[in-house]
Amino acid sequence: FDPCGDRDKDDVMSDYKDPEGTKEERLSLLRAAFKCGDKACEYFEVDKAREIEEIKFAIHDVGTIFIGKGFTLALDMENTVDEKRTVQIALTLWSIYYTGVKGHTVKKVCETIEIPPKEKKQLKVEVTLEEYLGKLVEFSLLKTHLIATVEETKQTWAGENEFQITKPSLTIETEGNLELDKPGKLLFIFTNPLKKKLTECQLAF
Repeated sequence: FDPCGDRDKDDVMSDYKDPEGTKEERLSLLRAAFKCGDKACEYFEVDKAREIEEIKFAIHDVGTIFIGKGFTLALDMENTVDEKRTVQIALTLWSIYYTGVKGHTVKKVCETIEIPPKEKKQLKVEVTLEEYLGKLVEFSLLKTHLIATVEETKQTWAGENEFQITKPSLTIETEGNLELDKPGKLLFIFTNPLKKKLTECQLAF
């Protein structure tokens, strides 16, 4: 007997929210408080931080990424004041469908970086082929989401970036000259960019 229906329920909370109490969840909570208005900011004691922009943030463009290669995600930070600042950063990379729906989580990173007065620092995250290859979905789209909070001032920033893994092109050639109303041959040429054998390949045209 299962009066609450617990046996067949699916817990989907982890699909859209980090576990309670983790650094990622706390940073997300502070960012949400900033967006919710004055009362939420006062409750979490971040109301004075809404106007602070002492640390400047900028996401690096990843450029063209060919499948089979690793790549680097980077966040630039600049401390514009005469005191050191400590920045907590949560980065999540996941694959997405063309509709924007999340596919699979590729990588999650949490870092704390200390920035001396009037200096710049950069967070770099390396992503390997093995980490993303099995988690790509159609069109090979990826999305990075970052949340950063300054410990001393509670300044909070969020940013995101979408990009696509580039697949090799398919070359089409003719075997000899094609003549009207006569059979001919087309050659479809494809170079495997991976260091593994491809099986069960299909061609649709």
